Amino acid sequence: MLHFAELDSQLSGLVTAPHWYVGLSGGADSTVLLHLLHSWCAANPAAPALGAIHINHGMQPAAPDWQLYCAGLCHRLAIPLISRTVTVLSGGSTEAAARDARYCAFEDLLPADTVLFLGHHLDDQVETFFLRLLRGAGVEGLAGMPRTRNLGQARLVRPLLAYDRSDIEQYAGYHDLEYVRDPSNHDTAMDRNFLREEVLPLLATRWPAYRRSVTRASEHMATASSTLAQNLGVPETVYSELGDPGLRLAQLVDASEDIAAALLRAWLRAAQYQAPDRAALDEVLR
Repeated sequence: MLHFAELDSQLSGLVTAPHWYVGLSGGADSTVLLHLLHSWCAANPAAPALGAIHINHGMQPAAPDWQLYCAGLCHRLAIPLISRTVTVLSGGSTEAAARDARYCAFEDLLPADTVLFLGHHLDDQVETFFLRLLRGAGVEGLAGMPRTRNLGQARLVRPLLAYDRSDIEQYAGYHDLEYVRDPSNHDTAMDRNFLREEVLPLLATRWPAYRRSVTRASEHMATASSTLAQNLGVPETVYSELGDPGLRLAQLVDASEDIAAALLRAWLRAAQYQAPDRAALDEVLR
């Protein structure tokens, strides 16, 4: 059974932050994470104040009800809740557009040096690996979601990446936690849902331990990506006469395509921008 004390190693180094927040959708993952962190804070007086942030995408008829659920949950736990409604841009992947809107809102809401916890778990990581693999991602993309990274002036942390969906559901059942069930999660027209509902259950019948195997592969990719980044370094930023930041062309055109793409990604990451996929990078380099 998942227990809040298992998070000690991840949370003890974050107690100097001025405030902790949980990204609360109302689903099982974020509801369990909020409950875990609430319990951890109760057992650790040195923990920062805990709050929650709910992003209403307005994409489902029940979205107002989900916001009310989050407000009720936080009220029962005496946790302050910040709610923000965002506009999801049309065109392209709806899931990606919603994610972009959500993260932009987080960056806007989070004060400097605070920590945002998200409830991504092992199954999310595995799904992300396969989605990126099918899109032709390189070692950085196949490294999966990092446990922690910068998010604007704040820090993003995913403390549940070692636990799978069944661990989350078992915890919720044991503690009688109610949570929102999004009907769109079963819409297999969406790539992630197709993997979750159709492909991965089939894989599990042949390779029951596939989650751990994929996780090991992702960790190998993360090591390769980190080694490559250390060897290449971050390109120097230069500025135009108008003060616009950029790169020296020679750093890119004199390198191979793969190295040039890696340099461009490293520069974007250092500036806290999300690098586009390889097709977009190739077009920039062309």
